[in-house]
Amino acid sequence: KQWYQWQYPAVRTQVGLIFLEMVFGENGEWKEDYGPLYRRQPPFPFQDIKSDFNHPLPTLPSSPLFSMDLENHLWVVDGLFPHDVLDGLVNHFLDSDYLYQEGDDGGDNVVFMTPQPLYQLARTPIWRRMSWVMRKLTGRSHWYPYDVSNNLNRAWDHTRIHPDCFGRDEYTLLIYLNKEYQPGDLGGTVWYRHEDGKEIIGSVMNKYGRMAVFHCEIPHSARPPHARLGGPRHTFAVKVAQTMADAVIRGFSESPVRVEGYDYEADHQQGPLESALEMFLRKKIINSYGGDPTYLEREFERSAQKHDETYKEEFRKELRQLGATDFEKMNEGIKKDEL
Repeated sequence: KQWYQWQYPAVRTQVGLIFLEMVFGENGEWKEDYGPLYRRQPPFPFQDIKSDFNHPLPTLPSSPLFSMDLENHLWVVDGLFPHDVLDGLVNHFLDSDYLYQEGDDGGDNVVFMTPQPLYQLARTPIWRRMSWVMRKLTGRSHWYPYDVSNNLNRAWDHTRIHPDCFGRDEYTLLIYLNKEYQPGDLGGTVWYRHEDGKEIIGSVMNKYGRMAVFHCEIPHSARPPHARLGGPRHTFAVKVAQTMADAVIRGFSESPVRVEGYDYEADHQQGPLESALEMFLRKKIINSYGGDPTYLEREFERSAQKHDETYKEEFRKELRQLGATDFEKMNEGIKKDEL
């Protein structure tokens, strides 16, 4: 493969960079390999490991890299995870399916991502170390993940300047997962005072295992990797809410899983901070589960698995409706037991 685009990666452009990739093979043969159309998402690694990793905890920064005000901070933490744990995360994501979502009018415009179950991350020493960092940096101890995914950026992607939330006291933890990156390879993150991008307030280079911790309201943008590199930028993004109840409500409301008992057709009124669905879920926790969000978390897990099974069944039906020739082409690489 040869990469021909040497221009600095585009940020805040309307379209991606025009990019030419040429692949040369032997014997004049060409084969398109799309891989399986659907694969079972592998479980998140390191679950139910009671002991911590045999790796010392790092010295945390005594002050933020930047503070937008008294609350909105940005920190950078190195050395939190051993390399074998980081390697395990990378291998897990490489074995996972990615969702394609280019053309989104809002948000970060990350076109490939692989969402991860928040309740699986919460069972790992990875999350215990993340929560330790949050407790030490913020002085609060009940943080819980509500949005967990691996994000993939290519050299020609056009990322957007955006905040991760509005009017909420939440944080994003971002781990960089490219071992081969060197200074000058780009692929880092830039934070801005405003979404217009006129004033940069902080910038972090992509370093293997480095974790950036920042308040969700600070506008920021991913920097795509340098075009001379042969692979994409990988980051593990974990958004956290103040409590487990807040996190489960946020995760439930942002997922494609439909909430039992909620009228999706009604003309709901938006609350000052929470959506109508979030207010419904909070009331459900208080009234139906005695204020214990672990019950709702288990319901979220059950509903997510049900949604996954429904998706797979719809996919199987679409494959059965195809002609034999089309079926053979589209089914290449799919295991028989998945059908």
